[in-house]
Amino acid sequence: MAAFATVFYVFRQEPTCFRIPTRKAAIAAVVLTTGTNCKNVTINGDPSMTVLGTCLRVLGLSACLGVSAHAAEDWVRAESEHFVVTSSTTEAKTVSYVQKLEAFRTLTNMLLTGAGGTAQAKFQVYLLDDPAQMKVVRPNFSDNVGGVYFHCGEGSKAYATAPGYSRQEQNLTTLFHEYAHHVTFQHARTHYPAWFIEGFAEYLSTAYPARGSISIGESSTMRSYTLGTENWIGFDKILDPKFRIDGDKDADTRTVWRFYAQSWLLAHYMLSDPARSRALYAYFTAVGGGADPIASWESATGIKIDMLKRVLQRYSENMLFMNVPLADYPESSIRVTRLPKGSEQYVLKASLLTTCPSWEYGKTLLAGIAARKTALAGDPQYRLDLAKAQLLFGELGEADTALTEIHAARPDDFEVNYLMGRVRFAQAERAEGAAKSERMDQARGFFISAYRANKLDAPNLYYLARSFSNKPNFPDANVLNAADTAHYLAPAVWEYALFDFSVNLLDNRRDRAAAALAPLGNNPHNPAQAARVQKALEAIKAGKDASEVMKLLSTSTPAPP
Repeated sequence: MAAFATVFYVFRQEPTCFRIPTRKAAIAAVVLTTGTNCKNVTINGDPSMTVLGTCLRVLGLSACLGVSAHAAEDWVRAESEHFVVTSSTTEAKTVSYVQKLEAFRTLTNMLLTGAGGTAQAKFQVYLLDDPAQMKVVRPNFSDNVGGVYFHCGEGSKAYATAPGYSRQEQNLTTLFHEYAHHVTFQHARTHYPAWFIEGFAEYLSTAYPARGSISIGESSTMRSYTLGTENWIGFDKILDPKFRIDGDKDADTRTVWRFYAQSWLLAHYMLSDPARSRALYAYFTAVGGGADPIASWESATGIKIDMLKRVLQRYSENMLFMNVPLADYPESSIRVTRLPKGSEQYVLKASLLTTCPSWEYGKTLLAGIAARKTALAGDPQYRLDLAKAQLLFGELGEADTALTEIHAARPDDFEVNYLMGRVRFAQAERAEGAAKSERMDQARGFFISAYRANKLDAPNLYYLARSFSNKPNFPDANVLNAADTAHYLAPAVWEYALFDFSVNLLDNRRDRAAAALAPLGNNPHNPAQAARVQKALEAIKAGKDASEVMKLLSTSTPAPP
């Protein structure tokens, strides 16, 4: 499985500009504060941010849908209602970040009216005290990568680290940026170009929680600094869906900074007005359908590409942000666990196993974890993580032996049952005849046990649905429910969308099948995949039978684990 990753870049030097002070909002009022001029405009009676919420709903973001040495006591895990933050910084800082993440989540739910009303798995964040630890996340990351969000068939999680400066807490900005990616992929029903994925995350990332309130849309110190001191990239490049900036250490740093800064300002401008947001959605629709990006932009927005820089420069002189009353998240609702001695030797590497690293790096992670086998033999979490590493990147037999022993001691544990299911599933994929069916039945039993312990884990639901494949009435209601739910919980994961599409198609729920796959037909980051999806959707409309439709997607069928 390949991971989709979005990265966040930070300065490693102190910029010379300052954060706009946050204003406290009165009850039942939203304060809109302009950029560097710090003018105040109060809009009474609009605490729900109706205007901005409308802008976001127009865009389809809706709810319808080797480690540095750290002492062991420095690794803590703080869990709230919606987040699990595993951290190598202090307990006090970790708890504070969790409180602010909860405030930020409340803000995004206000924007995406009702988005928090349905159950979701807790979002996993790894907060890294040492910037060098980001090189463990991916060795090819440049020194300027301050955070990354991964989502793939193994799950979703974010990593963040950055030195703070001024009053704009950079660590917090990075965390908000990465969680904004999660929100985008969780609720979006179309694919966006790279500039909007990053620009929208940047727009949300400057939210600033204060006691009793939180702001949104504040000026970005980093990005404003870049816009004022660097030559801009041509918008003919930025608006092209093929243009993107990755976290590779060989990427030109100044180009990366300019891309993020211009994307932030462009997103801020387009989201500040409902009419502009509708135009933006029209642009996304046109580009997703294969239209020329520049012609589509000019037609949808009425802004000529050679005038866009001037329009944004004028807007930057009078930018607005909102300050919204918001109750503080109680510290008493956060459960803190101090990780045991020795966990610092493997916890970060083990977390990376489910970020879908390359096979080569996965083997490197396995080797690093296995090297501690003698010293950490008595650590039950280490033994489980080593078994997981063997399952994903090592010897299946070793994983089976270790997990069978662990399962005997922890028969009701979610992760143990899920991993046992994965072992039996992999064994079934390699077997033939009666042995294949027997192993698949065993896998299904483990996935069902895991489901009883955690009903919101998308990977388990996905494999549970697939484990019914040896049954004569496949796909039955159990399969459809599990596949639909896995896709709902992680709509941007290709494997889940494709499987949900296929089982609904086989059950002759053709409209539902098309709805599951349609957003991936507008994916500018993978045009070959998008083209296959479009052909499959056209075949459905033409009334082609399921086998003909699936042949059009055959080269993209999910591979066995």
